[in-house]
Amino acid sequence: MGVAHVIEKRSDNHVRLDTDYIPPMLTLNASRPLQSMLNDLHGLIQQRGQQLSQRTPGTGRFNSADVVDFMLLTLLNRQLGLHAHLQHLPLLHPETLYSHWLQLAAELSSWMPARTPDTLPLYDHDDLYSCFARLTLLLRQGLLQVMEESAIQLPLTQRSHGLNVATVPESSMVREFGFVLAVKTSVPTEALKTHFPAQMKVAPVTKIRDLVQLQLPGLALKAMPGAPPQIPWHAGYSYFELDKNSELWQEMERSGAFALNLAGEFPGLNMEFWAIRSQSE
Repeated sequence: MGVAHVIEKRSDNHVRLDTDYIPPMLTLNASRPLQSMLNDLHGLIQQRGQQLSQRTPGTGRFNSADVVDFMLLTLLNRQLGLHAHLQHLPLLHPETLYSHWLQLAAELSSWMPARTPDTLPLYDHDDLYSCFARLTLLLRQGLLQVMEESAIQLPLTQRSHGLNVATVPESSMVREFGFVLAVKTSVPTEALKTHFPAQMKVAPVTKIRDLVQLQLPGLALKAMPGAPPQIPWHAGYSYFELDKNSELWQEMERSGAFALNLAGEFPGLNMEFWAIRSQSE
């Protein structure tokens, strides 16, 4: 049975030990590295739970994305209670903690694109550091990935009458996200879906002036049958998706901002501009 891992023996008979090595043991309390892993993961779960609770609606109507977030929040809260219990046990066998973490890793995979877990590292009582390090890496990656926001609202800044600008935080979002304009007005829904796309010109902010003056088309808007599941549902809104199959789209990544120029009058107009992560990402 291993006790220590010698990295180097020097000419003066001093040895350098591997500080990451964890000898076989019957209780987690005998290992600072394992205790640190437990405490660090507990802190990450707590942080992710707090972030998720802030973006999950407390009351009102849930869309499908909210339901998914609520299920994930339930999982994280359950893990918080379990980890609080494990941290205060006087004796905690490493295999007991490992089995709990394997279950968590498998459950987190339900929120991943593949929906099923990859090959999980097997427990090795004679090589605790290696198996725990691989498993905690999977857990940290999983917790980070599931917290990626599926939809981000981009604030609209009014530059002049009828002209609003929405800045994209990162240029990569132009490739990786779709974009939806949510519109509410006192105009009847069918009339809005018919006339709004023709009177709203969307383009890179660097091109909008020329397109308006020359009366050239911008990025096409397509009316959607309902609210995308990734964004909050609000009564009375109609939704329009930007068509990315346009030569102007290549300019969007260089521009970094959308310009939205509305030519007509729509009484009681309210607009929200959303970036929605593509399902393939």
